[in-house]
Amino acid sequence: MARLTVEGVDFTPYVKSYSIGIMDLDVNATRNVLGDLIRNRVAVKRKISVSLAPVSGNVAQRLLSAIAAESFSVTFTDPQLGEVIRRMYVSDRTSPYLNLETDYWNGISFELVEI
Repeated sequence: MARLTVEGVDFTPYVKSYSIGIMDLDVNATRNVLGDLIRNRVAVKRKISVSLAPVSGNVAQRLLSAIAAESFSVTFTDPQLGEVIRRMYVSDRTSPYLNLETDYWNGISFELVEI
């Protein structure tokens, strides 16, 4: 099972879907007159797309607070490297409300991007 922990807060029981993007970061990538790629890859970074199952208001507050800082430590299961720890930040977050009577949030989603 894929693991996802942010600053010691375990997101794993609440994860509905989880996917990892592996991104090459290039500097001055060009093609020559023959169409051959000339690239200078400077890093390989991860981006995790996460969608949560419905969670109570208290759980939503705890999870979203864990990813509120400018950057944070994330432990996750990577398909290529296994369990890894990376410094990441969060991009846009969506939090649609499910039920006003039960205080549940459905479909909270966000992306974690490696620094």
